[in-house]
Amino acid sequence: MAFLDLFKKEQQPQRTDRETVSDVRSSTQQIAMKLAQIRFAESADISGRISPEKMDWYRRTIGGLTSQIDRAQVLRLDTTEIDRRILYLTEYLPDAIRYGNEETADRIIKGMTYGITRARRDIGEKDMDRPSDIVEKRVRRLDMHRDIVELSRKIDELTRSMTQQEKMLEKYKADYEVCREDLKKISVRRPDLVREIDELGFGSNQLSAGARGIDTARVKVIQLSDSIENLERQKATNEAALQQNMSTIRTLENQMTQADALVDEQTLDHIRKQQEQFQSEMLKLEHQIDEMERLNKDFTRSLDAMYSSPEMVDRIIRHAMEYEELERKEASKEAGIREGLENEATLEAQENEAMLNM
Repeated sequence: MAFLDLFKKEQQPQRTDRETVSDVRSSTQQIAMKLAQIRFAESADISGRISPEKMDWYRRTIGGLTSQIDRAQVLRLDTTEIDRRILYLTEYLPDAIRYGNEETADRIIKGMTYGITRARRDIGEKDMDRPSDIVEKRVRRLDMHRDIVELSRKIDELTRSMTQQEKMLEKYKADYEVCREDLKKISVRRPDLVREIDELGFGSNQLSAGARGIDTARVKVIQLSDSIENLERQKATNEAALQQNMSTIRTLENQMTQADALVDEQTLDHIRKQQEQFQSEMLKLEHQIDEMERLNKDFTRSLDAMYSSPEMVDRIIRHAMEYEELERKEASKEAGIREGLENEATLEAQENEAMLNM
């Protein structure tokens, strides 16, 4: 069900008193059924973050609201718009509790409590001449609760995303340290391979497999460094968005606690513009991140294309063959040296034996 559609303003035909009473009775039953479902399911917390005492409080509160809505009388006030907003809030309560999002659950229950205990309260005789004004004021108050809940749910999503990013950062940083240390060790052990890369294009057009390995190791270290930088940037962006949402929530909550005053439309417009501006800035940062990732991929593809070009492949293969021949010569030389040393030892032993026999 598209609950956001509930808040689209459309021209509705004038309803009769009988139709209004019927609609209010129907929406009251819907709220009662929804609360009963939440209560019976007990909204089990699978995260383990909510204490048993708080879970008991949720159950008692939901039970009390259920009892109150069950005892509700047919009102002289048309509360269908109010009831729609209460139903909207109840829709997100089970998941908020189930995943341990305690602050969001508290905000949902706060809005539900206001809606059921105050917004649905009948009006007295002195207010019978302005029922629409009273309903509009209460609806606007519930809309503020709805906005707070939506911001709170965004905070939950950002928190989950940042937790995942932190895990990835730990892995990338560990991989980066290992790869960087391995590269340092091989560079120290084989400075000749490092020189091959440094001299490539400056009088030398050959690159050994070992040198290519060092180059590949360098690319891996660079890619890990870029991944760490991108993740840290994304995490910082999410942190900024989280703080912005928390600031907006505080603004709305402060407005509601100040002598029970409602935020005027100008203040709401200012908050909305701040949100839109911040979202626009986040989109720009996301585009920059995407562009950096694209450039990084382009660099990797260009590097792969260079190493896989026929000319480079021919050079690598030719040099590999030459290196193998060199290794055979070195092995033969080392074998000859060992043979020579053995011959010298044999000769020396023979000479020592002859001297003893004299």
